Amino acid sequence: MAGASQDKLDIQMLNPSDLPPLAPTYSQLSITPLTSNSKLVCISGQPGIDGSTDMSSPPLFPEQVRAALANLDKCLVVAGASKKDIVRNTQYVVRHGSMSAEDKKARIDIYLEWLDGHPPSPETFIGVASMAIPAILYEIEVMAIVH
Repeated sequence: MAGASQDKLDIQMLNPSDLPPLAPTYSQLSITPLTSNSKLVCISGQPGIDGSTDMSSPPLFPEQVRAALANLDKCLVVAGASKKDIVRNTQYVVRHGSMSAEDKKARIDIYLEWLDGHPPSPETFIGVASMAIPAILYEIEVMAIVH
């Protein structure tokens, strides 16, 4: 493209060691400089499990929402970001249409509690048939801009 800068972006791909094991096909987060004092942070879908989860007896849905948000917190810290920096999120829920009203309400309540008074970012909510690991019922991915 004529006039485009030829500067190479220093994009970092990171995999925090205290998150659940991941597939070798992706990174948990990327950090891309935008200006000298701002960066774009993209965090892959964080599942509702942690490294110690017994997949033969996975946690119930509300516990998975909490675990996914705890994983997200770890990624935000690694990126030097916080909840207030989130500009977009996508939440994936397995079999949302057949989920109990209690679990639907729990997701909303747990998420709003996690936000701790910060305004919610634009969101896309997607009901899916299953996740890559069948026992996972919830996942959240976010984009953040840090100044």
